[in-house]
Amino acid sequence: MNNSGYFYGNPFKVYFRQHRCFRCGNILRIRTHRKIVNQTSAEAQYYDFSLPVEGRTIGPCEFVHNVFHCDQCEKDIEFYTQTSIEDIDFIVSHLNRQLLKNSQRFFIRKIYETASNTIVDRIEELQDLHTLSLVLEKEESLENLLTLPKLNKGLWERPAYFKIHPADLKKLRKKVATIGHD
Repeated sequence: MNNSGYFYGNPFKVYFRQHRCFRCGNILRIRTHRKIVNQTSAEAQYYDFSLPVEGRTIGPCEFVHNVFHCDQCEKDIEFYTQTSIEDIDFIVSHLNRQLLKNSQRFFIRKIYETASNTIVDRIEELQDLHTLSLVLEKEESLENLLTLPKLNKGLWERPAYFKIHPADLKKLRKKVATIGHD
């Protein structure tokens, strides 16, 4: 059987900080994930069957890469997925510190919209999600600050992720800086 390996994600973010499961909060560990893909299967379009020396592989190929694993949930999480969620969490905590510093009694939190248009506070299964929204919670109301669609990488395991574009982040920071100064 042919073997191929790949890596998605920033190695500094992956190996030099502690990671917690976005479902349950348990500390994640890294483990090797193996998947056999046949070249004639529907998912083969997302995999690279070429070899650097001999050209293309013949027959099924085993793709090997590392993933995060939660022992409590018994789920594997792609590096790219986990680090994108952690990046959003970092931005939310930074913006909440800014609000607190400005003596505001509001805070920003994440809410998710599922494919069936249901609003949830926690992620159970990523494939069920449609969007992630950052909302400002003030008194009894929620104000939507930014909505991010769930995206999928186009290759390999097609990891889901959320991405804030720099221009949107800049607008969000400006908006948060002006909250309470109206």
